[in-house]
Amino acid sequence: MRNRLKYLYWSEHIIGIIYNFLNSVRFIYKSKQLGLPLLKQNMDFKGSLKGKRCFVLGNGPSLNKHDLSVLKHEFVITCNTAVQLGQFEAINPNVHLWVDDCFFEETYVKYMKMVKEKSKDIISFFPLRQRNFIQNNGIDREISTRYFNYKYIFYENYKRPMDFTKTIIQGFSVVEFGIALAIFMEASEIYLLGCDCTGAISHIKYMENGGGHAYAYAYKFSDAEAKKRIQTQIDRGNEDFYYNQLKLFHHYRLWLDYCQKRDIKLYNCSGGILREIPHVCFEEINFN
Repeated sequence: MRNRLKYLYWSEHIIGIIYNFLNSVRFIYKSKQLGLPLLKQNMDFKGSLKGKRCFVLGNGPSLNKHDLSVLKHEFVITCNTAVQLGQFEAINPNVHLWVDDCFFEETYVKYMKMVKEKSKDIISFFPLRQRNFIQNNGIDREISTRYFNYKYIFYENYKRPMDFTKTIIQGFSVVEFGIALAIFMEASEIYLLGCDCTGAISHIKYMENGGGHAYAYAYKFSDAEAKKRIQTQIDRGNEDFYYNQLKLFHHYRLWLDYCQKRDIKLYNCSGGILREIPHVCFEEINFN
């Protein structure tokens, strides 16, 4: 099995090099049409955390095991519907990321606007391809908004910079984009929290009896939203879901390798099953 994975990853390496090159050419000739000039606004983030540390928070249930108020003076990146976290205001995050296509519908507009109420100076990043949705719903008029573009394939020994003024890799989790942004800001240490990677457990529970939410998120959501997410899980099918899980763990290993080659320390403080990144105890981190 290990050899099969090795061959799979090397074939993706070759495909990735070709695919990324072709997309680079495409971006040169269609930059205005794609809206890429908007990304130049992100230059003020470049190097803004040089020599400092950054905390990237997923939405896993292990978040509820910690007093997150100790993060209020740290640089924190949150994501997706984390605004529903009971400790969101106490964290006072600096950046919020939205990635998954399923969130770009009317149901979630209120959450996108809500981040400003709970964290005054927060800046929200959205995929460039969703700019029409953001503008049509007036989100960019109510909160500080930036865009990022993801398209490249991440593979072994990837050497391109994580440049938010251009194009970055396509991740399998919103947390990956948080890591990429921290690297762009030249953070020397990156800590992951709430990245439990218990999606496989929740998927099994979804398929068995429609449950599983407790394994996936640190907060509850409405019955209507729960039903919708369950149906999304069912529609994806096992083959698609577990392939993405495989790629997620592969990517975390690639992130560790990418960071180590650039003298960036990447740590996992989460609960759950993520073992591809060295684990440290959150309570043992010095916040003084």
